[in-house]
Amino acid sequence: MILWGLFLFLMTLQYSFGGVIDPQEDICRSLTSCSTCVVKSYCSWCITKNRCTKQSCRNDNVIYPEFSTALMSGPTFCPRVEVDPTEDKILKSGKREVITLKITQIHLHMAFTPWKCRIVVGGKEQVVSAAIVAGTVYCDAVVLNNESGDPSVAGEVSVMWDYNKRLDGAVPIKIYS
Repeated sequence: MILWGLFLFLMTLQYSFGGVIDPQEDICRSLTSCSTCVVKSYCSWCITKNRCTKQSCRNDNVIYPEFSTALMSGPTFCPRVEVDPTEDKILKSGKREVITLKITQIHLHMAFTPWKCRIVVGGKEQVVSAAIVAGTVYCDAVVLNNESGDPSVAGEVSVMWDYNKRLDGAVPIKIYS
């Protein structure tokens, strides 16, 4: 009788929170970038919702798992900043500059949303407005300072669309005194 009561309690709890607890769904939901999402064989990336799920994206554009037979499958279809791992963007401390970044795999509806650049230098974050033109994001002119006391300080620039949805990838920058 006690086991039956426990079973009924767990079923009620499960129903109250929307269904069966699936460890794979938890894993998918914990992934915050398209490229880490779609390398899992059971996760798909919902582009407009900007989230990873094991479930259907419904009427959203979808990037399917890497080895799926779908046309748009795998990380090469993820909206992202193109990053050259061999070079940093070099900026002069105290000088107002427009930072430009190349992007790829942008879907049409994304282009008509607000764009921003997130700049992190020495642990300090700045978010500036941006514009997208033909595969290039132009971050509004910004003054970045090297306050570290060292000859240079490292940072990174990432891109957000629709106010707060991040593209995969970030470009490393160095601010020289």
